[in-house]
Amino acid sequence: MASQKERRTVVWSSDIIPRPRGSWAQYAILCAIILCFVTLYVVGATAYKPNFDHLLLSCTMSFFMHVIKGICDFCEEIRHVQPRYQGKFSKAASACININCFLLLLFGCFFFPQIEKDSLINLPVVANIALVCIGHFMLVLIGLQKPTTVEVSEICEKQKMNVAHGLAWSFYLGYLKLVLPNLKKAVSSFNKENSNLLWCEETCKLHILIPLSCRIHSNLSEVDSKIEFLKDLPLLHIDRAGVKGRVYKNSVYKIVDEDQMPNYCIVEYATPLLTLYEMSRITSAGFSSEDRLQQAKLFYTTLKDILDSSLECRNCYRLVLFDDCAISEDEAQNTHFLSQQILLHMQQQRKEEYTLLERNNARICPSTASSEPELMPAYSTNSASTH
Repeated sequence: MASQKERRTVVWSSDIIPRPRGSWAQYAILCAIILCFVTLYVVGATAYKPNFDHLLLSCTMSFFMHVIKGICDFCEEIRHVQPRYQGKFSKAASACININCFLLLLFGCFFFPQIEKDSLINLPVVANIALVCIGHFMLVLIGLQKPTTVEVSEICEKQKMNVAHGLAWSFYLGYLKLVLPNLKKAVSSFNKENSNLLWCEETCKLHILIPLSCRIHSNLSEVDSKIEFLKDLPLLHIDRAGVKGRVYKNSVYKIVDEDQMPNYCIVEYATPLLTLYEMSRITSAGFSSEDRLQQAKLFYTTLKDILDSSLECRNCYRLVLFDDCAISEDEAQNTHFLSQQILLHMQQQRKEEYTLLERNNARICPSTASSEPELMPAYSTNSASTH
């Protein structure tokens, strides 16, 4: 028997990878405009003055609707002026209203009284439709029908199309979902070898640093002298994406407070923020520092929503969000800004857990809660009073 050759199908990249869109849409719009002018000529609507008046009226009405829509968007955006626009109302207004549409609206209103209304009424119905189409196509062609900054932002946020959404999900699925469920086991092993150093509830969590500036430092001790690397937790080995025994690890740090007392916790930066920072420094990425700030905020909210709904990661993390955009690196080192932010979150967590503990105790034994002395948790800042 003659052996049959295997038929192989060659798949070119151009068959599966889409190319950038060209200008065929603009060419089609030009053809549509020409077709509309031909229609006007066929129906006999060739008079200059009525046609110009109709185009001026339709374009002015289009500008008017765009400005009204922008004002409606602005009514929503004024509720977010501080977090989205750094408290600048002018910036929020420019994001809602196309300034070119606003100026052309004023131009149309200036010539509006010169429109002859009788000439508009005498135009055939087909001519009216053609003139409306010409006005709309011309606005599309010169770019005045594009969505505003607010509309683009709303679409991206609702459809989960922002850079921050992808980075947050990648950070969770590719790292946190693997590390956090094994964190308490790693802490338990660490405590056996290190005299139960991470015994407090708040120290057993992974503190994820999220600076809004997206500045990520490899060595925390260089950023803040009160932060000192202590030791790594036991390594976690997972077979991942073809790598046998890929290593994941977390680091324990000692943080000295104002009273020179040591505090121990597991700390690391949210690594994807480094991607945002590097993108803002590359011109070809088209990613400004303002875009970086907005994406950093969105990264935090997205990651928080993901982790809040994850049963596997519950009570294993603490998101440490802080605004360091207006603080230079030298100033941060002199004021010990980073250590203060971490200690502040640890103190806040102690208060939250102590309040929850008090509520649970009061619910379990309400009759004895007011008459018997309570043994206060060792990590509380208050001391128990004896009667």
